[in-house]
Amino acid sequence: MQNFYVLFSFICTFGIILMIITFFKDYKRLTVLQKASLILISIGGLAPMILGTIQGFLAH
Repeated sequence: MQNFYVLFSFICTFGIILMIITFFKDYKRLTVLQKASLILISIGGLAPMILGTIQGFLAH
């Protein structure tokens, strides 16, 4: 089960990076609500990956 957690965390992180790259050119044209949603999705997707990495290093 831990392998699935790590795999899907990497997939989510890769997807968020692609999303940020995709919207980078037209970021100025987005509305405030769209910008806020992109930022919240990025934080929500990257936080488990970062916290899991920190937990992994502290467990050893």
